[in-house]
Order: sequence, then C-alpha cells, then structure tokens
Amino acid sequence: MQNRGDLAMRVLMPFWRLENFDRYVPQMTAIANLVDEFHIEFTTGTPNEEWRGTFDFHKLNIGYPWLNKIMMRWFLAKKEVLKEVGQIEVDLYYALSDWWSQQFCYDCSYSFKKPYAVRLRGDYIKDMDAKNRNAIIQWVSKRSKLKSFRNADLMMPVSKNVRDSAMEWIGNPTKLSLVVPSGVDTKKFRPEPAEKLDFTVACVGRISPEKGIETLVETMHLASDTRFIVAGEKQMEVEFPENCEYLGRIPYEQMPDIYNQADLVILTSETEGMPLVILEAYACDVPVLTHKDVFPSELPIYGIVQQRNDPKEYVESIHRIKEGDYNMINARSYVDRYFSWKNFGEKMYEQFEIICGNKTYTENYGEKLDFKMMNNFTAHETY
Repeated sequence: MQNRGDLAMRVLMPFWRLENFDRYVPQMTAIANLVDEFHIEFTTGTPNEEWRGTFDFHKLNIGYPWLNKIMMRWFLAKKEVLKEVGQIEVDLYYALSDWWSQQFCYDCSYSFKKPYAVRLRGDYIKDMDAKNRNAIIQWVSKRSKLKSFRNADLMMPVSKNVRDSAMEWIGNPTKLSLVVPSGVDTKKFRPEPAEKLDFTVACVGRISPEKGIETLVETMHLASDTRFIVAGEKQMEVEFPENCEYLGRIPYEQMPDIYNQADLVILTSETEGMPLVILEAYACDVPVLTHKDVFPSELPIYGIVQQRNDPKEYVESIHRIKEGDYNMINARSYVDRYFSWKNFGEKMYEQFEIICGNKTYTENYGEKLDFKMMNNFTAHETY
C-alpha cells in the first residue's frame, strides 16, 4: 500500500460479515493500493491469507448474539466497541451505505472527530420501501439513514440516477462528489466456452424483495419453455418453478462461469445504482434484460431495456433475444475502456484527499468518463 500524497492516508471500513467480503475485494484493493493503511473491522468470518497482505483486519466483539436485529446489538454494544476502535489511528472512516456501516462510521466520526465518507450504491429510500417492513421499523430506519447521510463529510454516488436521488434526500450539493462508477476486471470476466444444454437465462444477486423476485418468478412461470439459473444468497422464502435451477450463493471466483453458462442475464430489481451484474455480463459478451427504472443512463444498451418491470414484457423480450434482436457490438471493449477498478481506485482516492483536506475540490479533477450514449427513454418505446 502506497500513498501518493504528502500526508498520511489511513482508512477504516466496517464490514459485518467477512463471509460476503470476496465480492468486494477488487474494489477495496483498488483503494488499498493507494493509501497507507486500510483497516477492516468485522464481526464474523475469517480473513484469508491473501487478503491479509492488503488489509489490516480487526474483529469486533459485539455481544448479544441472541438478538436478531443488528441495530439493537450495535446500540447495546456501542460504548465498549468504540473504546476498542479508538485504539486504531485513522484519518477517515469509510462506509458502504448499509445501515450498520453508516451508523458505525457516524458514531466513530462523532467520537473521534475524524471525517467519514459514504459510498452511495443505490436509492436506499426506495430500497427500504420495497422490503415492506413494519411501519415503525421503516420510519426508524429511514430517519437513521438520512441522518447519517446528512452528517457525512462526502457521499460518492455510483451513477447519475443515484446522485439525483441523493440530492432530493439532503438538498446539499457540497455533500456529493461527482459520479464514481463501479468497475469490472475484464481479465477475470471474459467470454469462455461453456457447455449449454438449452437457451439459458441467468439471474445473479441476492434473493431479496427489492430485487424483484416475485416478478422474476412470474416471468419463469410464463416462460416455461426457457431454462433459468439463479445464483445468490437467499434472504427471503421463495419457491422457484421446475424450469429454474437455484445454485445458491456462488463464490466470487466462480462467477465468470455463471455468466458464460448464460445466453442472457435478467435483472428485475425494483431499484439499483450501477449494477455490477450489468458490467460483468457485458465483459463476458452476454446481453442484459432489464427495465428503464434501474438501468443507468450512462451506459449503452447491450441487450434490451424495457419500459416496465413487467413479466409479460420480459417473456416477449426473451424471445427477441433468442431471435438475435439485440446489439452486442463493442460491449466488452466498452467496459474494458471505461470501467476498470484502477480508474475507480484513483477517483475514490481523490475524493478521500478532498475530504481530508489534502486536495481542493474541482469539477475538472481526473479524467471524466466520456460516455457517448445517453439513454433518453420515452413513454412508448422498448429498447
């Protein structure tokens, strides 16, 4: 790890379960390679030796395991945990915009008078609405999340849509950086020969209400002549039909194999930011099927983007894909050019410098993404 500035840059990020850390390693490594120290506070799991060469891991002893609510466990254990965390000298706290991560960084920032930054990966207000929780829990969660957003020193959105949503939440443009999109490793995610029995549609991601699982299942029933595979951790009860093979949670290293087994990747989410599944599918030259409310306007369309998140339309679009009615020209070269993790790390590092006072904010920092295609959706078109 090597800092490019004159002043030290030591970053601390909380991560609840290391069992899910593998998917985040590329983006965190891109940042860690540029800072002096990158500390990870975690509660469960074990870091592997390869990760230890890049990050400094610290296990948090948060008690009350009989409580199934992270929020309650944190508030009960916070005083003792902060004493432990305060022993680590850092310059910045960095949150991945989930509830606990943000609350952790907010509390550390308040206690130790250090700045904190939030990576905005989606529209979290819509996300919470889609989960249909108890009304009181919804109100408390939204209030807590908005408080941590508004008190953050800077938020880094993954897409223009997310930045626009954040402006509505906080109304303060000085709290928002320019868009810092995600990346993809095109050396790992690339087209490879794979044995395919039938035309296959893949869904990759968490099995959770906000991911539009009900819409996905209905689409599977309507497209009974099509084979589906689903890879992701179950966070809700769901019964997939016979034409779907549920693979469970797949280790990150095996994800390219999933894309290469597919002829099409479908995304039925209610809300998204800059979905990694789109970039990874493009890198593997696999078309994507989704709808305009979640498709980032910065990206060109390789596949089909529908007007609505509608199962009947998805079935029609699947048949269009089967017939070759879509564009994949330059999909892989596009993401290879614009969405490297190296570019991501450099842009995030520049934001960290601004937050810590090492750099003055300017609208012209770094190399802007020169997106050639901006998608202006109309009320009567399917793309």
